[in-house]
Amino acid sequence: PGGGSSGGGGDGRPPPGKQPGNAGRGSGGGAPGDGGDGGDDDDNGDDDNNGDDDDDDLENRIATKPADRGSRRGVVDRICTWMLSHCDPDRDSIVLTDAQGTQLDGSKNAILAVTDAWCQLCGYTAAEAVGRSPRLTQGVGTDLSCIEGMREAITAGRACKVSLINYRKGGHAFINNLTLCPIRSQGQVLVYAGILRDYSNMLSRMVTLKPTQYFKMTTHYTASRKLIARPPATPMVLDVEDAEQVGVEETEDQIWKNSIVELHVRRLSMALKEREPEYLSLWLQDAFATLNLPYSEAVCDAAGREVICVNVQQGNLVCRGLVLPVTEPGHHRIVFERLRGDPLAYHTLFKRVAKHMEHC
Repeated sequence: PGGGSSGGGGDGRPPPGKQPGNAGRGSGGGAPGDGGDGGDDDDNGDDDNNGDDDDDDLENRIATKPADRGSRRGVVDRICTWMLSHCDPDRDSIVLTDAQGTQLDGSKNAILAVTDAWCQLCGYTAAEAVGRSPRLTQGVGTDLSCIEGMREAITAGRACKVSLINYRKGGHAFINNLTLCPIRSQGQVLVYAGILRDYSNMLSRMVTLKPTQYFKMTTHYTASRKLIARPPATPMVLDVEDAEQVGVEETEDQIWKNSIVELHVRRLSMALKEREPEYLSLWLQDAFATLNLPYSEAVCDAAGREVICVNVQQGNLVCRGLVLPVTEPGHHRIVFERLRGDPLAYHTLFKRVAKHMEHC
């Protein structure tokens, strides 16, 4: 999904008490994970055993065939089980693909498991998707250069970010903002996690610019961390240090925390909710283009952190908008700086841009 390798979406965690029951992986001829039919719910069962039953059900839906726990297949199955257990399947659109194996239709990087949110977005049931190539969501409008970029990233075992046109079952196009993260054990990439977000509706509100498809694989995406109980907010490598334990229950994303840029001089800014920095940069550019002002975008490095900067000029006034991460993973703010020119004109321009950004 995502057009070439995998796709998914969200950084949420399951609400308290919520089981990941409807996320699924195909098992034999059934459709576990498809509409919740993958397991039996016994409302009359013994309450003391419900937790164990849920765990067994998840194991049954993940494992497609018996596997030695110490084998590569066994580790892959446990990674899939752990990932589906530590996301909100109704919110997080996530697909897990095999980084090495070939399955069913002879394709590489075949789909191993998907969440219900992915099924809802792409239109396929878990039974229809598992074992097939992620190419099933590609179509005539999908940028082939993005597909080739993802292929190179997977071959190299790298994380990447892509925005491209994908297609739901039935042919309806949508704009997929996709983050791909390799999951490795003992230095070997076994699984790719794709986190998918549908930006179609939000990008359609832009006034002047049209969204473009892109592929990004930068040095900032080479960071690695343990597999924690939270889907990553940025592209990175996820390490399984203990094949039995697989992940850790921590939820704090230290890499995200280290990416926060502290500004010690007060500036005008706009706090925004969970949005990709590239998306916010595009909206800034749309604001400047709508105001008929010359602008340019640059990606800067701030002490090892990636910062997107959009420069704009209005007469003698020169400003720039910085897209910066805030404390909550996946959330950003736009800081608007005056580099030179009249302060009154600066405040007026900020108000006009902020008004435009209300629609993003």
